[in-house]
Amino acid sequence: TKSLQSFNKVSQQYEVMVIEGTDFVGTLAALELDLNAIISKTIDAPVLMVASGENRSNVEIIESVCAAKESFDEKGCELIGVVVTKIHNDILKKTTTELNQGFSNKKIDLLGVLPFDDLLGRPRMKEIAVKLDAEVIHGEEYLNNLVIQPRVAAMSIGNALDRFEDGLLLIIPADREGMIIAAMISRVAATYPNLAGIILCGDFDPSESILKLISGLTGFNIPIIKVPWDTYDTTVKVSNMAVSLYAEDTEKIRMVFRDINRHVTRDKVYKLLDMKREPRTTPIVFLNGLMEKAQNFKKVIVLPEGSEERTLKAAAKILADDVAEVILLGEKDSIRDAATRVDAKIDRAQIINPLH
Repeated sequence: TKSLQSFNKVSQQYEVMVIEGTDFVGTLAALELDLNAIISKTIDAPVLMVASGENRSNVEIIESVCAAKESFDEKGCELIGVVVTKIHNDILKKTTTELNQGFSNKKIDLLGVLPFDDLLGRPRMKEIAVKLDAEVIHGEEYLNNLVIQPRVAAMSIGNALDRFEDGLLLIIPADREGMIIAAMISRVAATYPNLAGIILCGDFDPSESILKLISGLTGFNIPIIKVPWDTYDTTVKVSNMAVSLYAEDTEKIRMVFRDINRHVTRDKVYKLLDMKREPRTTPIVFLNGLMEKAQNFKKVIVLPEGSEERTLKAAAKILADDVAEVILLGEKDSIRDAATRVDAKIDRAQIINPLH
């Protein structure tokens, strides 16, 4: 009900509302699908499905979307189309053709197939710092650095330097000050790659002399953050981190716009948005409308068809929240029996049979 009330309040200000569903990250994908379906049905919003094609064959993509559509259909939701993402460029054209045919046979509109872009799945140092709740030791202004991969530098300085790469995130024990100095020197040396950042791990703090050296070195544009865990736990957390897209990340947003412009049939999407749909009144929508009207006027609500399930549940909710008095119209015994069946507590409702 709160979600519906929030939606109704905000939607009055706009012609089109886009509600982002959950992202199916984790082990509860089936539960998330049900949750999205409930939200869709509650606010009477059609579903545009975004399906990942990563590490899936075309058959697997089609089967997963069809399974989701069956679930949406069972719950009374409307699936208006699907966009498939993360398809490698070398098979993009072939995959698009095959998916078009496959979804057409299933009477599902394929609205676009987007290519896989490795950079979109790479985090910025700022995101890592925020999600790890890390302390920023140095270089807050450089937290926009893009991380390509994390690596534990638990080796000699010489061996570590040989393994430096552009976009590398060094994860090192906080007391390995020699490694910090090596990273500093590599960053200002034209012969070495550009590191993305450093994570210091453990309960130790860098010495004052090291911090002074870092702050006074020109060209050392590497952010350094600190976390309390050891290098292993930190590496696992970074590697398993779900990467998000933030409004201020204009570089990634431009990449997304570019791919949408090239690979999504936007005219079809716009046409779907312009379609006039007959609004459906679900039990929750019906109840919410009654609640809002009752709260505005604080009067008696008279409900016909008193033995219907949605009527009884609405009456029970109104009475429980003490929003208004309720009069149910119908035969008393039939209404009482129906209320017992659907577990609707209507003891304080007045029942009137208009035929007597």
